[in-house]
Amino acid sequence: MRLKFFTLMLVFLIPSYALASSKMDDKTGWHVGIAPLGYLQNSIEYENGSKSSGTHISNSIFWGINFVDWLGLESTFFSSQLIDEDRTFIDSSSYIGLTITPKITFHIQPRFALYFKAGYALTAYVEEYKDVNNSNDEEKEIWMGTLPTYGFGTEISIFEGLKLRAGYDRLYGTLVNDDKYVGHVLTDYKVDAENYNVSMHYQF
Repeated sequence: MRLKFFTLMLVFLIPSYALASSKMDDKTGWHVGIAPLGYLQNSIEYENGSKSSGTHISNSIFWGINFVDWLGLESTFFSSQLIDEDRTFIDSSSYIGLTITPKITFHIQPRFALYFKAGYALTAYVEEYKDVNNSNDEEKEIWMGTLPTYGFGTEISIFEGLKLRAGYDRLYGTLVNDDKYVGHVLTDYKVDAENYNVSMHYQF
């Protein structure tokens, strides 16, 4: 929760820092970056209408290219690990995915910009369950799908080529589980995952 508020605070504080300098920075070409610590809020809705929620720590690496100073293409590989879950039978759960998104950047000032991106995320969600029967058998299920995703945030040039970003990303939609037990298909999950993160990347 603290990371979530820290990220939101950076979104508002970065513009004031950026206004202190007007040094131009390269805004086109390739970039690669890392978001080592994010705060992800996950909610699940079952086919019967009931809901559950959980909190994850996320991390990701991303790369992309800016064709011009305002338009680019970005891809992110992300994963998350459960830290709090309101379902007592869940031992662990995690997301893993790959996003592909066009990215639009609005340069408010030479060193400060706002960005928006939207596209799709190839996503897998994994749940592992507590061994209530002490059988030592691993029990886990995987839901998969391609989900819509979007994100927005602020970006500032720290040094030449080095940029700091505070952002919000969301993916949502239905993930499918194709496993069957005695002819019964497991319920699909409607998921909604919101990720607050701080990242750094280098613009080549």
